[in-house]
Amino acid sequence: INAAVKVLAELVVLCAGFWAQTIGQLAWVLVAAWLLVRALHMVPVVARCKTYRWMVPIHIEYTVSRMGELVMLMLGEGVISLVSGAVAVRKERMGTCLAEGACAALLAKAAASFIGGSAALTSLVHIYYRANPFVRHHHCSRRSGQRAVIWGLSHVALALTLIVVGVSIKGIQPFAASAPRPADVAMLSMAEALSVWLVAFQQLLHPGPLHVLRAPRWRAIRLTLIAVKLLLGASSLLMRALPPATEGWVFTTMSCGLQALVALITNREKNPACEQALWEYIDAREAAPRHWSVLSAGLHLAAHHGKPPEGLAGAGDALEAGREGLGATNPEAFRNTVQ
Repeated sequence: INAAVKVLAELVVLCAGFWAQTIGQLAWVLVAAWLLVRALHMVPVVARCKTYRWMVPIHIEYTVSRMGELVMLMLGEGVISLVSGAVAVRKERMGTCLAEGACAALLAKAAASFIGGSAALTSLVHIYYRANPFVRHHHCSRRSGQRAVIWGLSHVALALTLIVVGVSIKGIQPFAASAPRPADVAMLSMAEALSVWLVAFQQLLHPGPLHVLRAPRWRAIRLTLIAVKLLLGASSLLMRALPPATEGWVFTTMSCGLQALVALITNREKNPACEQALWEYIDAREAAPRHWSVLSAGLHLAAHHGKPPEGLAGAGDALEAGREGLGATNPEAFRNTVQ
C-alpha cells in the first residue's frame, strides 16, 4: 500500500509538471513534490516513534557526525561564494574609485564584509556542534524515542534555513560598499534567527525541557543563558530596521557579532560544572522509571506463573519467579520482555 501511494503521488506531481506554463508555476510544483516526499518519509517514522519508549537504536557518534556534515554542506554555498566567486565591490564602481582615489575605503569595506560573512558561517557550525552532544549517554536518542525523532526531523527545517543564510550572504557580498537588495537583508535576518532558535531547540531536546527547568543547581544561570541566546537570535531581525541606504558590510559584520555572541553563550552553557549538575539530576530522575519497568516485567511474568508477590516487598521475588518460569523454558523471550 505504501509503495502504491508513492507511485500515485509521483504520477500526480509529474502531471502537474507538464501542466506548469511558467517558471513560477514549475517552482511551486517542485516545492510541492519535495514536501510530498518529506511527508511520505516522515509520517511512518512519526507513527512508529511511540514504540520506542526509551531510545532509538542508532549509532549516536556516527549520526551526530553525519548531521554535522549536513550542516556544513548546507553552509557550503555561502563559503564557496565568499572564497571563489563574489566580487565585493561591483566592477562598475572600480573605475570610479580608481579615478577618485577612494579604493582603500572600498577595499576595507569589502574585506570587512568577507571576514564578517566567513565568521558568521563558521560560528553557526560551531554552535551546532556545541549544542549537540557526541556522548551517547547525553543524546536524546538514548533518552526518549519521541524526542529523538523530533531531533532528527528538525534537521530538515535547519537545513533550509542554513541554505537561505548562505544564499543571502552571497547576495549581500557584492554590495559591501553600497546598499544591498532589501530581499537579501530580509532573508538573512529571518534565516539567522530561525537557525539559532532551531539549534537551541535541539539542545533542549537532549536533556528534556522539563529537566532543564526543574534541575535546582545552576538553574538561574542556565535559564538566563537560554533567554539571552534566544534574544540574540531575535536581534538578527533588527537588520530589517536599519536605513535602506545602509551598506552591505554593516549587515555581514552585524551578523558576525551576533553569531559570535551566541557561540560564547553556548560555550558557557556547556560549562562542566553546569553540565554535571544537570545530568546528575536527570540520571537520578530517569533511573527510577527504568528500574520500575524491569520490576513490572518481573511482576507480570510471576503473576502468569502462579507466584503473585505481596506488595513491593515481593518485587525482587517476582523477578526471580519470572526468571525461574519463562526464563527457564524460553530464555530469549524472558530477556526480551525484561529489556
